[in-house]
Amino acid sequence: QRLRDDAWLAGAVGGVTAIGTIVALADPGGLGIYSSVVDGVRPSLGRLLAAAGHQAVGLVVMLAILPAIVVIAASIRRTAWKDDDLVALLVVLWSATVLFLAESAWLITGVGTWHIERYVEYVVPLALVATVVIAARSCARWRDLAGVTVGLGALLLLAPPVRSASEERATDATWHRLDQLLGVSTPVALLLATLIVGGAGVFVTRRSAHGGPLAALPGIAAIVLAALLIQSQAGWHAEQSLADTQRAAFPDDLAWVDHAGKQPVAGLVVTQPSAQWLYTSFFNRTISSLYTPQGKTFARTPDPVCPWAIQDSGSLALTGRCTPTRRFLVDDPYGSVTFYRQSVVIGNDLVGRVMSVTGQPRLLAVLQHPCPSTALRAQATEPRGARGGSFAPQRACLPAMSGAFFLDEPGTLLVRFRGGATPQTVTIGTQVVTLPPRIATTVRAPLATGASSVTLGLSWSGVSPRVTSAVLVQRAVRTPLL
Repeated sequence: QRLRDDAWLAGAVGGVTAIGTIVALADPGGLGIYSSVVDGVRPSLGRLLAAAGHQAVGLVVMLAILPAIVVIAASIRRTAWKDDDLVALLVVLWSATVLFLAESAWLITGVGTWHIERYVEYVVPLALVATVVIAARSCARWRDLAGVTVGLGALLLLAPPVRSASEERATDATWHRLDQLLGVSTPVALLLATLIVGGAGVFVTRRSAHGGPLAALPGIAAIVLAALLIQSQAGWHAEQSLADTQRAAFPDDLAWVDHAGKQPVAGLVVTQPSAQWLYTSFFNRTISSLYTPQGKTFARTPDPVCPWAIQDSGSLALTGRCTPTRRFLVDDPYGSVTFYRQSVVIGNDLVGRVMSVTGQPRLLAVLQHPCPSTALRAQATEPRGARGGSFAPQRACLPAMSGAFFLDEPGTLLVRFRGGATPQTVTIGTQVVTLPPRIATTVRAPLATGASSVTLGLSWSGVSPRVTSAVLVQRAVRTPLL
């Protein structure tokens, strides 16, 4: 009857779905970052089932477990499927559950070893509505609730440990609270949580068995609300910790570029944008564009993005539709540039520096350092089992330091290294310089007039040597390059 009443809507939705499916299969690129859903992802049946099971764990825990118990307990009774109103709700709920578990499982097989709860959270409102209807109509017996509680708890013992707190938020929050109290693993925590809320649900249902159709509803709602509040408090604390940690990688003034002047500023990428770039550009309206090395593209960079290249004279060739500017923000984890006739408008150890160039931008030097600087290498990381993430070096050090120079007269490059835990070496051509452990050593490299380049090959074990300074010396003039 319901289908007949909305036949035109069902037909329209079905037609749009069919057309969209055909288009997606014909041209997966139209799906953008989700093109892998139909192009290139071919998981095995075993892996697909494991991913669906992992997603199901997230869905159950996001529901604070008890609604899942109530819905399953009602669904195993024939009387629920004979209720004209409840049957339509159950059909939609179970159809949505199967659809979202299958779709999200197909997708996450290509992205990692964790599940992504938000991909199935759309089922949660349906399940909560179904729980209210089932509890209000007393469609779930306490014996069924008890059996489902034990069975579901046993199944949750198969759950893997939390691997990503940001993607497995409900699971992580539930595990974290019980781990604080009892020191248990994720599967054991989920078993205990199931027995606690399921047992409470059984108690409420049994006590209200003779109290009328709505007697169990307040108790069921209170249990679910209490469980969700505990999850939310733990999850919110983790979010605050992560936000505080990430905020520590930025200056007190987030609009520091805007406050240094109203002239347009362009980001200039030497090797790749830093982790902070998106946030810096978000909080500073004067950052109008981003220049990247010719032919290089990067994900998650704002428009417009334009290419830049270096001419033989060192002049910077800027092309594309970006706003013309002589102010550049260089915030690159591995690269730095120095211009002729430049002045540092504002510098920040955390998120780079803004440079103003007089006249046509012309480069004096371009350096690629082996390791990200202390500030720019900060990355939000989330080690397995970690709470809320932490900051740690995530990019590996390169085996060399290199530089390109465009000099009007010869000079000498002075690079100062701080040795690591063991003796290490720097190779310049045929020259080999030893870096004693934990001692500062200056390495010299002669530079000729015109366009030239130099490579400092590095060899180390253990902690890598740290570049503390790089200076270009021309006659009596010393120009810092970092």
